[in-house]
Amino acid sequence: MKKLLIYTSLIFTLAFTLSACTLPGFSTPTPFDFPTPDKTMTALFEPTEPPPATSAATETQAAEGTEAPTNTPMPEVTDTEAPTATLNPTDTPEPTESYAGPAARPGPNLNAHYLSDPPTINGYLEDWDTGILEVITHVVYGEDNYTGKSDASGKVELGWDDEYLYINIRVTDDKYVQISDKQNIYKGDSFEILLDTHTAYDYYLASMNWDDYQIGISPGQGNPNNPECYIWYPLSKRGSTCAVQAEAVKTGQGYIMEMALPWTLFEITPQVGDKFGFALSLSDNDEPGEALQQSMVSNVSTRYFSDPTTWGDLILKAEK
Repeated sequence: MKKLLIYTSLIFTLAFTLSACTLPGFSTPTPFDFPTPDKTMTALFEPTEPPPATSAATETQAAEGTEAPTNTPMPEVTDTEAPTATLNPTDTPEPTESYAGPAARPGPNLNAHYLSDPPTINGYLEDWDTGILEVITHVVYGEDNYTGKSDASGKVELGWDDEYLYINIRVTDDKYVQISDKQNIYKGDSFEILLDTHTAYDYYLASMNWDDYQIGISPGQGNPNNPECYIWYPLSKRGSTCAVQAEAVKTGQGYIMEMALPWTLFEITPQVGDKFGFALSLSDNDEPGEALQQSMVSNVSTRYFSDPTTWGDLILKAEK
């Protein structure tokens, strides 16, 4: 009997305890979940996403499993001018907004007079009579290497007719050095023509595009007697034959270069009064056996090769 009372008491106590969990003043116990795998530790062993590629080069190397290179140093330039040729130039597409402006820029002008009797291209200039010589003396690259007008300078005379733009340059150069050809002719004694064929169309566009020309002409390797021409811009004509008639003659102080550039090269039908963006420049090298562009002088003091807004102008005049 005594045992029966004990069992009855225990059952009553248990029932009361269970029912008390739902009574006011008692809170429901917090459910207990079995622990899941430690995601924090798991993450330490999971592969991470590679960082986004910052250039086409790093993207290609990431795909190939190779290490991305460090920044490659740019070609060394001075504060005054970049080298004439660029490594991987691209033509700027036609402007998508209006860059129309005046027909000419306020910079220095070079005048070309119409020649009813075109000169014979032989380097001797006996049939030139315009009487107008413009100087090429402004240092636009390598000022630290430039020692004066006897180092590199020039005088230029221009003419034109319906077929050609005629140029003669009388160059003062105390040491003729040219061992380069083709795209590297600027790394030696040579000169360069910059021509914007549609100045008013993209007057304010500070980059080269399809209507801008950069042409290098070398008097020849070894001695100035075997001229060579190379086109850098526009890229659609890069490396093509210039079809330039040219002759060079060595003088006691340098050399004379005479040439005829066909208007068809520039896709121009010339007329009196035409105005084009224009600059003429001379590259100089005084280190025998080395391919260098030590300095450059131009007829335009502001000249920067890839910015046509820094060039001067060429104006086609009537017969003098």
